[in-house]
Formats: sequence, structure tokens, C-alpha cells
Amino acid sequence: MFFLMEEWRGNRTPEYWAALAENARDRIIVISFNGNQHNASFLFRSGPAFDFWDADDRGNLLPGADVIPRLMVREFFKPSLAGLDSVVAEAMDGGAAKVIVLGTPPCKGDLDFIRKIVLGSEYFRRAAEKIGCDVETVAITDTSVRVKLWGVLQEMMADIAEKRGATFVPVPSAVLDGTRCLKSEFWANDVTHTNAAYGNLILKHLSLSLNLDENDGSSL
Repeated sequence: MFFLMEEWRGNRTPEYWAALAENARDRIIVISFNGNQHNASFLFRSGPAFDFWDADDRGNLLPGADVIPRLMVREFFKPSLAGLDSVVAEAMDGGAAKVIVLGTPPCKGDLDFIRKIVLGSEYFRRAAEKIGCDVETVAITDTSVRVKLWGVLQEMMADIAEKRGATFVPVPSAVLDGTRCLKSEFWANDVTHTNAAYGNLILKHLSLSLNLDENDGSSL
């Protein structure tokens, strides 16, 4: 197994993705692309609450929220996934044996935990100021809505994978609690990231999903 690494500068560089294509031949390529847009754009709520229809949530809506079209959510997220299509295409053109688009980590549902992290972060203080709010009092978007936003992202990544003949592998149900949030046992101590236990579980999940045997010579 090989991991393509690069110093994080807020995004991956063209050279990073070029290196992926150059090393794709005869390998199973697993792409984890972006995935935190629901928090990056909607962790804080600066205006009226909003919600949208979601079949996975059996049509439940947040009381009193403005209801917006689901298509509007997809259109909002579309630019943030614009690069995924070309990344998948280039990996396949590079002769990959198989290309996997991996589902990204679910939301954390404990608003008290999130609030504690936010209050201790200079980054979130500045983020609140940018939308004209005080970090001490800024509203955090309801968990049910953030879960739906995350779900739309997974749906869109699956669509891109299907379009290019790749395979979308969603996160395993074992990491989800009863509200479709990430179980606390898999949290890192921040708003977004997961821990090593999550990583180990995902590697096993990928192996099972691909029917890989550790002795069969496959390269992931």
C-alpha cells in the first residue's frame, strides 16, 4: 500500500494530482477528495435557519426553517467538486486497474463539543467575524441539516464516480450513530477530523469492499 503525500497548503497542488496519474498504472487508486464543505460553508448560521427535503431523513424538516430546493444545495457545492471529475479521469487514463472514490467522514453531532472547540480557536473567531458574528454567541447550524448537507456531498461524489466508470465506496455504517453522525469513538479533538481508529476501520472497509487478499499481490 502506498500513500501519496504532500505538505498541506490549504489545497492540493496540480503537481500532486499529476503524480497520482503518473503512478496509477496497474494500481487500485483510492481518492479521498475534499469532503468538509458542509462545515466550511455552513458550520455557523448567520441568517435564518434553512432546511431541504432528504429521502434518507424520511422527509423530516427543521421546525420554522426556510425550505430551499435540494437542487440549490447541489449547485452550491458543485464548484467545490469540480476538480474531482478530472482527477478520476486522469487516474483512469493513467492505466489504473481500478479507481475508487472514497466517501468522506460524517459530521460530529455534539454541539456542546463543537462549541468548546470553536471558543478556543482563533481560526473560528475570525470565521465568525467574517460573517458579522461574535464567536461567543454565533449560532451553529443544526446537526440534522449538516448531516443532510454531508449526504448531498456523498451523493454528488458517487455521481461523479459513476460518470467516469469509477466506483464510489461510502463510509461503513459502523462509523455512524443513530442520527447518521460520526460515532464519538472515531473523533479527533477538533470540529472536523477523525482519529486513527477511524483510519484503521476504513482501511479494513476498503479491503473488504474490494475483495482484496493481503497475499494476492494487489497494490492499493
